[in-house]
Amino acid sequence: PCGAIGFVADPPLPGSQFLPQELLASLAAATARGGRAAQRFSEIVATIATDACNRLVMAIWGPDASGPPVTSLRELCDLWVECGEQAYAQAAHCEDFAAALTESLAAAVELCCEQRRLAEAWSRALDLPTRSEVDAIGERLHRLQRQILALEQKGARQGKPRRGMARADPAHEVHPVLPD
Repeated sequence: PCGAIGFVADPPLPGSQFLPQELLASLAAATARGGRAAQRFSEIVATIATDACNRLVMAIWGPDASGPPVTSLRELCDLWVECGEQAYAQAAHCEDFAAALTESLAAAVELCCEQRRLAEAWSRALDLPTRSEVDAIGERLHRLQRQILALEQKGARQGKPRRGMARADPAHEVHPVLPD
């Protein structure tokens, strides 16, 4: 294993004895699945590149090379792009390509979920707020802000000044921008 996703097979993470081994095992499995999926998709991409090269050679020197001769690097580049697009279009409609792409995406999503579970476990082990707790607090804060804004707007329609404040010029009032 190499890179950032290969850490599970390396020496144990410091403090990993405080985490459920099942969590580390599922992260290792997701990492391995991602590696296999990436390898399979890389093989397909290499096959597409080989096909594109073969198409380019045939377009320039093959028996069916009926087009005008290539006289500039720009024409060669355009022909290479055309051959590559043809090779990709052919491969993209094959069952193997769709299966490899689907597996790569599923493996990436699984790995992301396992990494999030690990981050949540580390947060709990270190007595830090977890992502889900922070998300819940953020949602509650936004809900309260919307309620306050609605009450302020209701009061403004009824001509009541905001509590504890003199009636201000509406052009100078500051309201938070809330996402929908």
